[in-house]
Amino acid sequence: MSLNSCGEDAPRSLSDIVLEELSMSWCRESGELAPLSAPLQLGAVLALDAAGRYVPYMTELTPAVEAVPAVCANKAVAVLISKKIPASEEAQPCTVLRRGCCVAVDNLDWLPSVSEDQKKTALGQLAALGIVPKE
Repeated sequence: MSLNSCGEDAPRSLSDIVLEELSMSWCRESGELAPLSAPLQLGAVLALDAAGRYVPYMTELTPAVEAVPAVCANKAVAVLISKKIPASEEAQPCTVLRRGCCVAVDNLDWLPSVSEDQKKTALGQLAALGIVPKE
């Protein structure tokens, strides 16, 4: 269990997610979230879509059809540090962590469909970018 573990329904603050950050101007970036069908929480693990917009990790980018599996956003690249983002049919601005920080693993937010193995893969991808997960 992490030092700052939050319950599922508890409001989160940035200090519940970010345990250490080298420099706000270097670690953080502004970006754009693709349209969302559901709200996105502070601490969401993000990937990129083909247009370079952030989407929740393992979001289906193309739906599965007969004999063709769905394509998912399966490369974790950032952690959302904007407060809760509402569902929207329009793209929305956001702020993310892209490098040089430690994050609380237990307080990261995942889509319900993300498996434990996928979470481990994503945490490894984040660590390779300098977003170090800590328990």
